[in-house]
Amino acid sequence: MECIHGKRSYQLDRDAFLDRIRSYDQILIDIGTGDGRFVARGCLERPRAYFVGLDPCRENMCRLSGRAALNGLFVAASLETLPLELCATATRLTVRFPWAALLRGLLDPESEAWRSLTKAGTSRHRLELTVNAGALEEVAGLDLDEGMHRIRLAALLAGYSFESERRLDRAALVSMPSTWGKRLAFGRKPVAVSLDLRYPQSEDEPGHDPGSSYLVIIIFSFRLTQHHGRHLRPRASGFTKPGRALRTSAGRIEPLRRACRRHDNSQEPSFS
Repeated sequence: MECIHGKRSYQLDRDAFLDRIRSYDQILIDIGTGDGRFVARGCLERPRAYFVGLDPCRENMCRLSGRAALNGLFVAASLETLPLELCATATRLTVRFPWAALLRGLLDPESEAWRSLTKAGTSRHRLELTVNAGALEEVAGLDLDEGMHRIRLAALLAGYSFESERRLDRAALVSMPSTWGKRLAFGRKPVAVSLDLRYPQSEDEPGHDPGSSYLVIIIFSFRLTQHHGRHLRPRASGFTKPGRALRTSAGRIEPLRRACRRHDNSQEPSFS
């Protein structure tokens, strides 16, 4: 893979990369890192973690990559063309303020973006996803609520479950270690939503509620509309039936079917 250090680039193979990260407790990959401010700050604050900044724009990373700490690396690549060297290495992934192709990929449950996220992470990893209102409006013509509904469903189909969600106002955006976050704080729509996701979904974890996923499916079946001609299409009638709620390409519906089967074996949920 192509790595950036100042104005110089060099190649790093998988064996060399694994040697670099071997002694660290956590591996964090920041997708669409921009100028790399989040990675640079993280390297200093968490010396036992290894940070990788991923971005297709080499020029943006030149300044901070030239001063990168030993536990930091900057890679010139997009999420859709994820280098094989990074596959199955990240214990935590961050995507902050995605734009253009990256944001469109996150809105599409069948996109390469979601496949690459699951490939980049270890068998058990976390994903922090922060999306701002202005980007959803300009890139996809969606308001914040509708855009986040589509992203939540795409995450569910990709195999993620939800840990927490919070709304970020101007003060929260200013406090983030992100150049773009500070710009957004003084823009036209200084609001964003941050999701904390866990992979994979598990039926056996303590506190897992079998009915919760079923309710999510029902909510989405009413909220989603047909888009782009090939994406998920809600059934036109009534409530969702287990295993028949949403149709898409083969294999992508399986997480929803599992959620429905879990619900069938539990008590019927109350809608009162």
